[in-house]
Amino acid sequence: MDIETRRIINVGKRSFAITLPKRWIYRYNLKSGDIIEVQFNEDGSLTLKPAKSRLSDVEYRSVNEIKIDKIPQNIDVVALLTRYYIIGYESIAISTSIVTREEVNEACSKLIGSFFVEDGGFYRIIFALSESKISLDNIIDRMSKLLFEVTDLYIDYLNTGDPIKINELLAREEDIDRMYYLGMRVSNKILTSVISDGDLSSIRKFMFLTLGLKIVEEIADSFDRSVRAIMRSGLEVSTAIPKDFEYLTESVVEMVVSATNAFQTMDVYKALKILRMRREIKKNILKFKNYDNELVQTLLSEIETIVTLSADLSELTMIL
Repeated sequence: MDIETRRIINVGKRSFAITLPKRWIYRYNLKSGDIIEVQFNEDGSLTLKPAKSRLSDVEYRSVNEIKIDKIPQNIDVVALLTRYYIIGYESIAISTSIVTREEVNEACSKLIGSFFVEDGGFYRIIFALSESKISLDNIIDRMSKLLFEVTDLYIDYLNTGDPIKINELLAREEDIDRMYYLGMRVSNKILTSVISDGDLSSIRKFMFLTLGLKIVEEIADSFDRSVRAIMRSGLEVSTAIPKDFEYLTESVVEMVVSATNAFQTMDVYKALKILRMRREIKKNILKFKNYDNELVQTLLSEIETIVTLSADLSELTMIL
């Protein structure tokens, strides 16, 4: 028997409430506003269960495994499997009639610690992880190192036009995505544990660390989009991008690295310097606003996003 404890909390002046286990909510696909039945037992205990209409919607193998034998049309299967990975399921059983082996293989390539087997008309995806031994700090450190490699490769590519740098950069960005999915899975596990224990003293820092993960991932996404925009243009970097724009990009990369370092070390002084740096970079961005070059304007839009995200990361550092 799997037993969890909950603290009673006040709701208004005369009512009391408890939180429900997150994995139970996801097991039955419940959401705010759904109805659950409360049964009063003779021994004084309570039994909670979803209304029968909800129970008929999905079928599950166990608390830690979700079984999927039908999905709505136009749903991205890989995104769906990723979502259940982040939620924290230990395994997913999905019918071979609704998903291809290639889609399952693609999902497993994105999700750290995963592999799959065929089992009686289902692909069973198993997540062999020990989240209790993984900290968000470890994940942030790894994502930061990968992001630094992305920025170095991006500058090298702008300077040399070497297409090998693009492939290396895209591979690093995929690694960042994998670490991000793992980070969100670990984050959900920690949040469930914190709420279950009723100890909310560390939840503020935990939530800000989770936000930091998301910001680092979004910065990497911007570099990814920038590189793909250059590839789509079919233009030579040396002729399509002016030198002054390369200098602007280098200053933005410096901001990214400094903001990430400040967040890792919780260096408030460095974070404040980065916010000052933002003002100067924004002035330089304005110089290219009317530049008649579609590729430059696309890259400039991504630069603005990166600057905003780096400033957000610095502000998080100051709050923490």
